[in-house]
Amino acid sequence: MKTKHFSRNLVKVLLWGLALGLVLSFSTTAVAEEKVFKIGSLCDQTGPMSAATAPFLQGQRAYQRYVNEELGGIEGVKVELIAADCQYQVDKEIAAFKKFVDVDKVLFFFNLNSSGTAAMAPMAKRIGIGHMYLDEPLAVFLEGGWYFGIVPIWGETGGAAFEWWLENVWRKKEQRAPNVGLLTIDNQAGYSVAIYFREYLKNKKIPIVVDMHTPPQLADASTYVDALRKAEADVLVTGTTPGADVVIYKTLHALGLSMDRIQSIPFFLASAGLRKAVGQGGVGTLMGNVTSGAHEADVPAIKLFNELWEKWYPGQAKPEMPFFIGWNEMDVVCEALRRAMKKVGYEGLTKDIKKGRKILKETLENDMRGYTGQGMFAPITYTPTDHKANSQVKVTRFAPDGSLEVLTDWLAPPPLKDYQRDVKWWRDQLKK
Repeated sequence: MKTKHFSRNLVKVLLWGLALGLVLSFSTTAVAEEKVFKIGSLCDQTGPMSAATAPFLQGQRAYQRYVNEELGGIEGVKVELIAADCQYQVDKEIAAFKKFVDVDKVLFFFNLNSSGTAAMAPMAKRIGIGHMYLDEPLAVFLEGGWYFGIVPIWGETGGAAFEWWLENVWRKKEQRAPNVGLLTIDNQAGYSVAIYFREYLKNKKIPIVVDMHTPPQLADASTYVDALRKAEADVLVTGTTPGADVVIYKTLHALGLSMDRIQSIPFFLASAGLRKAVGQGGVGTLMGNVTSGAHEADVPAIKLFNELWEKWYPGQAKPEMPFFIGWNEMDVVCEALRRAMKKVGYEGLTKDIKKGRKILKETLENDMRGYTGQGMFAPITYTPTDHKANSQVKVTRFAPDGSLEVLTDWLAPPPLKDYQRDVKWWRDQLKK
């Protein structure tokens, strides 16, 4: 009897063990089979550019939330965004980039610093991983590169605004060519703006009477303002950090030096807080806005965004341009992932990460033309040999009440010359 009792208990134990094993096996398999797409974000949450660039990450996360929570993922696959705070330091960007590639195994990544972009583009090309941000010339014109622009070269955003100003403001009151003051940051982004405007204005026979670089952080702008005054500049074009722009424009106003102003790196103008900080010194400043904004309620994507914002953050102030650039970046990559999945499925993108990255690149090159994110940005024009962003912008002005006044629909700057669409030309200009 004892033997039979023992046998029955043994069978029960074995059955319980088998059941528990099946449960644990099922749980482990379920966890192992959780489907995600990993995307990296190199961002400046702290440091001299953080006021302008932290909102990029917020926009990326907001679109990620929309995809994951509202849409249930990309065809059921959730998006995982892995962020690294790089503090506007190239060495930190490169270290985080290497971690993205080797440890996190991301399919794609975003980056926010022109110097970092220029340094990483050849590395990304060699490794074979796509990345995105503004049209940094040393990246977007790198032959065979894996870089995709979502924002025009900063010089082009200023060029579109300058061209509009020249025709609609200057030539209505003056026949002579204006004297241009050019102040740009002592950094790759500023160099690109300066190179663009030197060539653009030379071709139009418009003189640059001041051409100076500013440090990223500027406490006193009197030297630059004195130079503008002595040179009798009619219009100022800036391509600096948000903080430096605020100091320059406030100093101009305080010293009573009146001139038209155009931002070619339009970060302070695209921030309500920074517009408040600069006050009357910024009123009338023009910029080329690279995205639709929260106030443009007739744009389908903005209507969707406004509904989500009221649902998620009722009563909170709505974000501006940097946030929407981040939103747009994530939108484009998620849409490319969705279209790639239709061709190769989830396993085709993730089982072999190198093949997945290549398929995503080819999808961006071949399947995205004309996509606008429901009106959030100008139509995408990528081809296998041209990863440049569509350069159209909306010319926008800092209104007296502190708001932004959109003056045009999508407007293209003067097209680049053929020789300017060559990375060697830009490198040669940097040596001068």
